[in-house]
Amino acid sequence: GFVGKTGCGKSSTVALLSRLYEFQEGEILIDDVPIRNFDRHSLRDRIGFVAQDAVIFKGSLRENLSTNGELTDQTLLDAAKETGLVRAFTKSGFNLDMEILEGGSNLSVGERQLVSLTRVLLKNPSILILDEATANIDPYYEELISSAIMKIMKARTCLIIAHRLDTLKECDRIFVFNQGELVEEGSLIDLIEQKNYFYH
Repeated sequence: GFVGKTGCGKSSTVALLSRLYEFQEGEILIDDVPIRNFDRHSLRDRIGFVAQDAVIFKGSLRENLSTNGELTDQTLLDAAKETGLVRAFTKSGFNLDMEILEGGSNLSVGERQLVSLTRVLLKNPSILILDEATANIDPYYEELISSAIMKIMKARTCLIIAHRLDTLKECDRIFVFNQGELVEEGSLIDLIEQKNYFYH
């Protein structure tokens, strides 16, 4: 878990992992291999990213879930059931051919986030990054999204950026950032017990 005030360096740190820009000092390793040894495309294929604002484009729901033409409709449907996306469309009816408007303007914030989570599940990355993925979600969708996140997190390295501290309950290690520096790290219990420290 990555925690700290806005602008402290959490999102910049995960951007370095994806090599969105280069770092000047030190080294970043995945399974003891420097990330500069990986081809950028193959590195990014290993990473699933779910941001606070889901990227949705004009087209069918099928096209928004996957650009991989080899995936069958049944595969898309199974993933949509697992994340709760099918359940989210109970009123309008789930349909892979349904038209999605630019930016997902005809979807709720929760539906957009579930589309994003389903997309990540279909990609099957080894590293999952969640950047405020449950922010600004109404309670109904928050339950669905939290359940989907727990399913997607299994057997993956997960980096969770959070302002809301209850989001960090599932993290085995928490990194506390302040003004661009890592100031504390440890388990949630360790950090809470250190009463004179920054996290507390």
